[in-house]
Order: sequence, then structure tokens, then C-alpha cells
Amino acid sequence: MIHPIQLLRLLLTAGVLVLLPLSGCSGEDPDIHIAPIIQASFLQTPPTQSDRVVFMNNVNAVADIINADLVVSDSTGTLDLDDIDLVLRYDATFMQVTSVRPETLFGNCGTLNAACNLVSPVCLNNLSSANAGGTHYCRINGSTLCLTDDDCPAPNDACGNFGKLTISLAVITGPKTCSNKTSQSCLQNSDCRFCSSNSSIACVDTADCTAACVAFLCSGGSFAGQFCDTNADCVDTCGSGICSGCPAVLVSGTTRIVNITMRLIKTGVSDVRFVVSANPLDEASFLRKDTADLSGIQFWPSVDSTDPSLVQGSFTVTGTK
Repeated sequence: MIHPIQLLRLLLTAGVLVLLPLSGCSGEDPDIHIAPIIQASFLQTPPTQSDRVVFMNNVNAVADIINADLVVSDSTGTLDLDDIDLVLRYDATFMQVTSVRPETLFGNCGTLNAACNLVSPVCLNNLSSANAGGTHYCRINGSTLCLTDDDCPAPNDACGNFGKLTISLAVITGPKTCSNKTSQSCLQNSDCRFCSSNSSIACVDTADCTAACVAFLCSGGSFAGQFCDTNADCVDTCGSGICSGCPAVLVSGTTRIVNITMRLIKTGVSDVRFVVSANPLDEASFLRKDTADLSGIQFWPSVDSTDPSLVQGSFTVTGTK
């Protein structure tokens, strides 16, 4: 089998390929190194609150790639979550979101949650449609409607096509199961009383799990048919479990919600923002518990879902050659 480098040498020897010499290359190294055409950089302003805030953290720019954790931070011990919608707006003619990682605040997407014996969390995103764009605004300010680049006369500006990436993550909070028997569905804690040594036996009290030793065999209860010397060998207790769905997450400190990767496809300047709204029916970013939107959450930086001139903070991305 011919190695790719050997094939390249054969083609060069035969005169099939003509490569112009590169400045600074000695000609002795057979490897060809191609630098990225676009170099990405970013500049972000910090959030104005330290608790109940969602922002981009651990951001790295390498070549034309930007990788970021979307995180939530809280130190009050009161931010309890089981449902998250994150909506990010960006110019899809300037950058593309290339990946949304499956590891999340609620666990790995689509895997069995051992705490509730259910496949949880459920994770959805609209990566493909978001990368196709949506509404045309001037790239730099993200709020001036445009049809062509001529509508955006600012230096180095262009008419962009802004898409909205929606990432939805939800814990399956129902049906509820018993903590001491995860295969057992339940409505209340009283449905979760089973013998401690034999969860196949439902019980009300210890008597339902205990029997006498008769002819060296337990006559019933948890140890029915097992060898015994005395009645004490056939005693068991009635245990109580908790009826619950998959557990919500109580935020403590700064925790990653999900990780995303973006790739610049043009030079210029633009921004990435969380879409926010006071209307729970809008396509916007929300944190929830038991289907209720949580109040006092800051998404940073942000843009209003209906009025793109209403913004807070900034996460500015620059692409240069």
C-alpha cells in the first residue's frame, strides 16, 4: 500500500503536480502545512450579576474555531432546574455552529438515568435550520434590517442572515418511580413500601415480611423456603422509598449546561447573543422548574426577541486573515 506522502512524491517526480515553492520552506519536509484562511478572536463583557446568570465561559479561539461552555452560575442554593431552553442568535453568513455536545447539566442526552430508571434527559436542537439563517440584519449592529450589503454602509459591514439556535434540555420528571424499586411506578410515597430484603413483596408493616421457622425452613415472608435454625432467621423489615421522577438539578457555583463549537466562515465582525423575552410563548431563553419559568434569570449577553435594538452586554467575534 502506498502511503499518501509516497504517492505525493511519485506524482511530483513524474511531473504530474506542479507546486510553486513557498517562502521560508526548505523543500526537505514532505509534509504540507496549510494555515487556516481565517483567524478567530473574541471579546466579551462580564455579566452584571453573579447569581442566577447564564453566560459563555471557558471560551477558546483556535484558528477559525471558537469553543465555549454555556454555563449557569448561582450561589444562593435556591436555583433548582429541570428544563432549559437556550436560544442563541448569530449571523449564519459569518459563522456556523458545528456541534452541540451531548453532555449536559442534566446528564448525557438520551441515556438511562439510574436514579429513576428512565431515558433522561431529552435533548433537542435545530442546528441545521439555525445555520441556514433567518432574518437579514446588518452584521455589525445586528438590528438594522437589510437586503444587500449596500444597506449597511458602515466600514467593513455587510448584510448578514441571522439564525437562532435553540437548545432544549429537559429532565423526564414523570412517570414517577420508587427509589427503592426503580421498576415500580408510583403516585405517592405510600406506593413504595416493600420488604427490605425482598422488594417483590409489598408491605404495610414488618409482619408482611416476617414468618416463622418451621422444620428448618422459613414458612413465608421475605425468606420463604430458605433454611433457618430459629424464627430470627426469618425476620425482615418493611422499608419505605420515595416516589419521584428523575431528579432536578440544584445549581451550586458555576456549572456547564452544554458545550458548543462555532466556526468562522468569513472575515469581519459580529456577535453572539442569547435571545430573551418576557413572553413565555416566544422563541427565547428560559430556565424552568415543574414547567414554570424561573424569574430573575440574566442571560448574558442578550438581545430582545422582538426588538433587536434592545441588547445587554456583548460577545464580539472577529475574523481576520
